[in-house]
Amino acid sequence: MVRSLVGLLPNDAPWGELSKEILQEQCAVRDLATTGDTHELYHRLLAYKDDNISDRRRSPWLLRLRRPADYEKHCKEAESVTLQIVRIEDMGGSGRYLNKHFTITNEEGALFTLSLSKEPACTCHAG
Repeated sequence: MVRSLVGLLPNDAPWGELSKEILQEQCAVRDLATTGDTHELYHRLLAYKDDNISDRRRSPWLLRLRRPADYEKHCKEAESVTLQIVRIEDMGGSGRYLNKHFTITNEEGALFTLSLSKEPACTCHAG
């Protein structure tokens, strides 16, 4: 059976902060029963999360209902900066997740490393 993953939230999403309609949608995407009240749907999704530990992240996924105060500043800065990829290193991995290191440079020639793996990281400045 093929099912669409469009709209699928991670298993560690903050279920208690979401509406009944969204909880029903998330149950349907996971082939879980969509009947019951909000409390039942919430506990059904929590049980599913505990049964499917392969999707568990080391750092919880955060659902931000509003943007951080400095979002606009960082967004404008990101749009105005030109970065170039200098090198891509394939670091292997277990096959369950990507493990690559990208060396990038900015207009001033400073080098940064962006690591895409189970725990993404970057040596660039955050402010």
